[in-house]
Amino acid sequence: MSLQTWRALVALGYLVLLALGIAGVWCLAVARQLSDNPGKSEPDELFEKLGANCTILTVRHGFESQRDKTVDDGALYEWCQDTVEYTFAYQNQSTAYSESPLVSRRNYRKSKAAWVFSPMADVCHGAAGYRDPVCGHLCSVGQEVFCWKPFEEGARTAWAACGNPQCFKIMPPQLVQSRANLKLHDDYEAAGLLLLVAGCCCCGVMCGCPNSDEDKDSDSESGSDWS
Repeated sequence: MSLQTWRALVALGYLVLLALGIAGVWCLAVARQLSDNPGKSEPDELFEKLGANCTILTVRHGFESQRDKTVDDGALYEWCQDTVEYTFAYQNQSTAYSESPLVSRRNYRKSKAAWVFSPMADVCHGAAGYRDPVCGHLCSVGQEVFCWKPFEEGARTAWAACGNPQCFKIMPPQLVQSRANLKLHDDYEAAGLLLLVAGCCCCGVMCGCPNSDEDKDSDSESGSDWS
């Protein structure tokens, strides 16, 4: 490899290292901003409260035990993940509206397993421990619940997670926005940490690479001994 090519590769490596560092710091800054400033628009400004005028039509509840590593400390954790799907009607109308799936965790604990895919015991212990954000417990068919709709017909925001074209909701919009911001915060934080780790790895590789100029001088000196 020629000296010019080597120098170009080294310069490219430093540029990649710089880009990873900047991107990582930017992602962490965005995550911090999301913590300090939850949202640009208040849910009360976008959604009209309709009162307890919606009726649950169908309920579907699934749950399963899960395990994974955390980004923060790399430790294994286990939890029970619940997924609940509701359909409902507004003021006894014939139209059935769907709420977006409600996904939540319970019984979160540190795992004693050595590997992610090791056999795991049941963490859920049935459906009885589920706490629902709509009813406090799993809603029942025929139960009347509070609901909301956008002030402007057809208005949809990125965080609203509309389950139907009209964006009628039985999940409190304030809680929907809070969950969406928390997920976005976690995504940016994880991306920032991964980019910084990748930058550190690149830095280690760059520092471990031999200096081409020194190698060339060394080769020249070795060659003069034999002349």
